[in-house]
Amino acid sequence: MSNFVDEPPLSLDGLQPSDIPSPPQSCLRIVRAASEEDFSFNNIAQMISADPAFTSEILRTVNSPFYASNGPVATVNRAVFMIGGRSVRNLALSFSVRESLRSSRIPQMFMQQFWRQAVLRATTCQQLAMAMGRTDAEEAFTVGLLQDVGFMVLLHLRPSRITEWPQLMEMAPAERLAAESSLFGLTHVDVVSVLAERWGIPASLTQPIMHHHDVDLAQRPPSDLACIAHAADLACAVYACSDKAGALKAFEDFLATRGFGKDMVEGILEQVSVRSESAAAALGISIAPAPTYEQILFAANQTLMTISDREEERAQMLQELLREKEQLAKQLERTMSSLEEMAYLDPLTGLANRRRFDEVFLRQVTRAHKEGLQLSLILVDIDHFKLVNDTYGHPCGDNALKAVANTLMRSTRSTDHHARIGGEEMAILLLGAAPAVGQNIAEKARLQIVNMGFAYHGIEIPVTASFGGVTLESTSPLGAAGAPPELVAARMMQAADAALYLAKQGGRNRVKWWNSTVLAS
Repeated sequence: MSNFVDEPPLSLDGLQPSDIPSPPQSCLRIVRAASEEDFSFNNIAQMISADPAFTSEILRTVNSPFYASNGPVATVNRAVFMIGGRSVRNLALSFSVRESLRSSRIPQMFMQQFWRQAVLRATTCQQLAMAMGRTDAEEAFTVGLLQDVGFMVLLHLRPSRITEWPQLMEMAPAERLAAESSLFGLTHVDVVSVLAERWGIPASLTQPIMHHHDVDLAQRPPSDLACIAHAADLACAVYACSDKAGALKAFEDFLATRGFGKDMVEGILEQVSVRSESAAAALGISIAPAPTYEQILFAANQTLMTISDREEERAQMLQELLREKEQLAKQLERTMSSLEEMAYLDPLTGLANRRRFDEVFLRQVTRAHKEGLQLSLILVDIDHFKLVNDTYGHPCGDNALKAVANTLMRSTRSTDHHARIGGEEMAILLLGAAPAVGQNIAEKARLQIVNMGFAYHGIEIPVTASFGGVTLESTSPLGAAGAPPELVAARMMQAADAALYLAKQGGRNRVKWWNSTVLAS
């Protein structure tokens, strides 16, 4: 590595505010407002609307495949209400980072490489958080996205070091941290404290970043965000390190110390391969697809094949990895169906997720047209769910979601399809159900939720839900065969959502049904 003796090392005391890339002040105000416990959705929506660039960004993001929604979202107020204050804060932070680095002196080629690594790390953080039972996977995603921003600030301050980039990216995380200290006098972790103050990044995001290289991580629980960030760093090295076999083993070994086997490693890396591209698109970033687990294994084996045959220990490692590859290839076919099923399930409630719901919905519309059947759609929203979370905590809210999901499955027909389509909102598809049948089923489910006797830590907590439904009939403009299934599904969602809105406006804990004959054609 080059040795630049003509530049003094950087120091935190010597950094001036003007040295740090400055994000848009409007976004920083949004970050601070959305970080408040008693934030106002309307105030935040007004602040976003005052910034045309971020308005465009949040509307584009909320309408991307990464965020499931009930049809197109056209207003800032609706977008803020749908994704919540925490998501708005995280989007504003991500947007701020991109805008502040846009004017830096770092060549675009390196910026593209940085964002690819950032999205891979963020997606890994998100998947690890979900696998370890955390309910704030989006928070983990933002930690991963911001985790290495300090390194870009170091390059902004010392552009002469940019030539070191390729060599730094090929290092393992601990080795790279030491190299940063040697090159700059500071590390990306050191810079986070300055960025937190300058950019208003909340402690819940900066603390895991500042401590993800700590030596005492082994004493922390696996679900600790600093541990998750460290594991994501190790996983990200698998994509960038020259020693891919060593990087993969380091990731496997760290998860093994936390009680997770190689199946967890495979599952995480496969999910990153599936989800990272859409996550990047939601942020307005274009990246190349991440390699699959099998491709990673192949690259790791290629690395091992360059090792001298005279080094017996490394040769044995190569043989072991080759055997494992053969075993994994045999297991792949057997486990494909179960992995595919897991990708379609909401991990908290066990219901189908939004992706699965959308696929089934289109198939049911097509079948209804083909066989001349009626199709009813019911949307269910737990009443005052935020109040439950705020009063009793998110674990209580999670239990309430599971209890409502179980009650919905018990109170409806075995042939019906159930899904959690976002937050506290669920959906039921009833093929062959006339409006009266759909309303009766919804009313039965509503009463069973009222009477399910939900309790948390011995405390009885009243839980109710509002229902909105619509039935696709041959008498409606969209009921005739030949109407595009995508259009039918979108209009039915809009109608059911409108009925749900009426149920809420009417006092909640009630069923409202939309007149299908006025479905727009």
